[in-house]
Amino acid sequence: APRFPDPRTDLGLQRMRFALAFGADPARATELGWALNVPARPARGRRLGPLVTSSDPRVLISAVKLADDRSGDLIVRLYESAGGRTTTRLVMDLPAVESVHEADLLERPGEPVAWSATDGVHASVVLEFRPFQLRTLRITPGRTSWPR
Repeated sequence: APRFPDPRTDLGLQRMRFALAFGADPARATELGWALNVPARPARGRRLGPLVTSSDPRVLISAVKLADDRSGDLIVRLYESAGGRTTTRLVMDLPAVESVHEADLLERPGEPVAWSATDGVHASVVLEFRPFQLRTLRITPGRTSWPR
């Protein structure tokens, strides 16, 4: 066990929790891991659908949050979880989208991403992923999506 920077590292009682999932493919094992380690928390209010969905179960959405710069932009972080190349359609439950950009981990906008309005209620983007690739999108909602 390491002694620096904390000389008490790994000493004392250790508690671990684990689960076995026989026959689970990588996508299902990842889903079960999230359910074990980050269980859903009940909340009051009406039931809402997801704000962002991926058409490919191997592409997981790890975060949907407002941008740290308080611009009102939406940050979506996602990754390919199974170790293969894939293409997914990301559908956003937003009535209007002004723009979608790739972003770095500090949420700075990069290259624009082509998006389309699907039915007047949803916008979508098609994304290609390399094995285990992480991506961050910065979505600027249109004026009718929510107040800024």
